[in-house]
Amino acid sequence: GATLLRCTPQHAVVFVCYEEVKKFLNQEIPVDQDLLEIKIPTYKSSSSSSSSQGQSQTKTQAQNSYLCAVFALPKNNKAATVTIYEYQYALAMNKKSNTSKLFTKIAQRAFFGADHCELLWDATNSYHHNLLAIASSDVDTSGKSYYGNQTLFLLSSRNNFTAKVDISDQGKLQDVAWHPYGKEFVMIDDHPQKITICDFRGQKAHALGHYARNLIRFSGDGRFLWCGGFGNLTGEMTFYDYKNIKNDESLACLGYNTDDACRYFEWSP
Repeated sequence: GATLLRCTPQHAVVFVCYEEVKKFLNQEIPVDQDLLEIKIPTYKSSSSSSSSQGQSQTKTQAQNSYLCAVFALPKNNKAATVTIYEYQYALAMNKKSNTSKLFTKIAQRAFFGADHCELLWDATNSYHHNLLAIASSDVDTSGKSYYGNQTLFLLSSRNNFTAKVDISDQGKLQDVAWHPYGKEFVMIDDHPQKITICDFRGQKAHALGHYARNLIRFSGDGRFLWCGGFGNLTGEMTFYDYKNIKNDESLACLGYNTDDACRYFEWSP
């Protein structure tokens, strides 16, 4: 079976976690970079101290533990799983520590019919995070969808909460993105495409309607939302003021444009 990890680019942590997860799950992690991504959610822990000139300096503290999300493919008639573990990095540095003591399972979701899984942590700067898991297969064995099979799950590191987020049987999940504050996410699914806002428990909070869109981008501060339709769509795009998006859509929609030749879509920092 194959295993997919998502962690932050803290290389020492990633390397140790990579090796320990292999031991813990007794599975080989594929080297194929299309399948292997290592990412622990970003969390900055800092403390202030006074320098000799009396100025306050911020020091980054080493973490004793990290969160780690793991996707494991089905094996020997067992279901595929997405699991959030708390990984005891400080203990891992002690070579005498038993691997089984390094990982504490917080939340897990089991499912069948998945060949791939994309793991998306929210962007909050706190220790605990929510996780979206997009499980997919290239072929829908039920024959209901030309696009294969997709399932969207929501997990939380705060407790053992998991939920399946409803996706329309028509069309496919085009895109999904966390708001930078991590309390809501936006998804585009259905056919014709529908833009929906969901809360941190996966419940539908607001629908923006059906538009030919397949891409979502939030500005870094979370104030603006951009939705565009590219690839096999006509290049239409809409800009929203997110704070007004659920109260008054006439105020929320800031502008509209079209560019069918555009290939890259990012907000400036």
